[in-house]
Amino acid sequence: MKKLNVNNDWVSNWIDSVNTSYSQFSVNNGIFNISGSTSNSAAYKSFWFPILPGMIIKVKFKARISGSTPLNTAKCSIDLLNADQSNKKTITGVNVNSKQWQQYEYKIIVPLNADQPFARITVGIYTSTIASFNVDYQDMSIEVENDFGSSIILAKGLLRIQNGLPDVHPSYPSFGIKSVSLKSGDNTSLLVTLSTPMLNTFRPLIFVSPSPETYYTPSAGTPDISMNTITVKWKGQSSGTNNYLDLSTANVYAFLKVEL
Repeated sequence: MKKLNVNNDWVSNWIDSVNTSYSQFSVNNGIFNISGSTSNSAAYKSFWFPILPGMIIKVKFKARISGSTPLNTAKCSIDLLNADQSNKKTITGVNVNSKQWQQYEYKIIVPLNADQPFARITVGIYTSTIASFNVDYQDMSIEVENDFGSSIILAKGLLRIQNGLPDVHPSYPSFGIKSVSLKSGDNTSLLVTLSTPMLNTFRPLIFVSPSPETYYTPSAGTPDISMNTITVKWKGQSSGTNNYLDLSTANVYAFLKVEL
């Protein structure tokens, strides 16, 4: 399985939801603590990542409660949802009820008919409670794989530019490519926009290779996570480290594969 970049600082790539008038977060030696003493004390952290149907998600962590924390209030859950938090579907979750460190572990398979592009792992107190609470989490681990245990392909296809006009070749299998276009102000760059969002926590591997129809060598740059795009260039036949082909009048091809 592939391990996601879940840092033990509980800050990087985590999203906070807390009213600091009633609750507080703290992290000490990798232990994430949530505490509160009055009502309106819902407090939790969320970790988002993109998913595909059939993907296996495995979550493992340790947790404990202390003091007068009510039973069944501290949780960890997996939701599937859209980027705007709509179309939410809760897949599974566990309650943290032990006052001693306890290991929790569960595994789910994203339904094959799922239409949500994201999964969200949430830990903490989800709703207001009339009692004080104190909860600790540590050693959070999130791993993913597809249902066959091999690499997960986010997108693939044959990129084509004919007389400066880019598209995805319709005669070859392709999926996951939302659009292709020449980069504004840079005729040496083809922008490929993916259908599946990319996040800092889920950086893909990008492979491009030439097709028999062209003598030029393609290369892919670092993906733009914020714009969900990949830049592809073709090396010209002349010598020189920056000798990239002008694509505005070019006829070139490149096979693209993006995988996790």
